[in-house]
Amino acid sequence: MPELYEFVLDKIFCGFVCRDPELLRAIDAFEGELDVHEGALRFTLPALYEFACRSYEATSGRVVRHHRDGYLRFRKALYQNPTNSHLGTLGGQVELQTPNPAHDLVVYKLVRTRGAR
Repeated sequence: MPELYEFVLDKIFCGFVCRDPELLRAIDAFEGELDVHEGALRFTLPALYEFACRSYEATSGRVVRHHRDGYLRFRKALYQNPTNSHLGTLGGQVELQTPNPAHDLVVYKLVRTRGAR
């Protein structure tokens, strides 16, 4: 679902880099492997997908079917698009925090690389 990838890029990642207070409250309330720690947004891809689906549904009114195929398409979009190139123009970057041979257990972090616009 390309809309969900765009939503993550524009609303979640960019919102975090720009310190959107509403987004930060939603992250704080989320019960999953997605949180703010030492100024970085830490997440696993399954948790990011779940958070994105819930947030997208809440803001768009459109229902997203949370299923494995959708998650795999979402994960593929993250890997195949120039996510860090886009984030770099906004002052952010996704980095690997904790590697794991199981893709779903890898922990990433979104860091601010300079002042957000």
